[in-house]
Amino acid sequence: MAFKFFKKIKVESKNLISYLALLISIGTFFLLVYEINLTRKQQYTSVLPYLEIQNRSPSGDEYAFVVVNNGIGPAFIKEVNVDYNGKIYKGDLYDFFEGYISKNDTIDVNYLYSSALNTGRLIPAGKYVTLLGISGSEKDANQLKNWLTNDNLDVSIVFSSVYGETWIVNKNDGVRKL
Repeated sequence: MAFKFFKKIKVESKNLISYLALLISIGTFFLLVYEINLTRKQQYTSVLPYLEIQNRSPSGDEYAFVVVNNGIGPAFIKEVNVDYNGKIYKGDLYDFFEGYISKNDTIDVNYLYSSALNTGRLIPAGKYVTLLGISGSEKDANQLKNWLTNDNLDVSIVFSSVYGETWIVNKNDGVRKL
């Protein structure tokens, strides 16, 4: 028995079944590729970090300048820079403060605390790192807050995701992709 398509093509029933099986296989292949692409996008977005620089003042005699990972994946620290009066200093904010500022300032360094934020450090999702904090002196807490919120100072942190995408977060400009 033969079927006529468009009155010119003759296809036998056994060949028609073969063609339909081939068409279904090709459709299944494209559907599989589409699903793999969706799964890849889901995995990609499930590990995105999002760093923010924040000021925290839980009480009058305490102040902390922190980096928070508000993303859903870990942030790998690639580089930390401090820009003070137009000059760039590489490294942690505490080291910068101790080396350049504390000599010319009246903040009592005995009240300071910090967590080192160096290249290679990982900040897990939902966690924070204290770049520089102070507790125990309201005068020193206010002075440190004024110094860290000054427009002459900017802290920039270059970080990446598990997939190697890189961003930079600045105190003054926020986050942007590199």
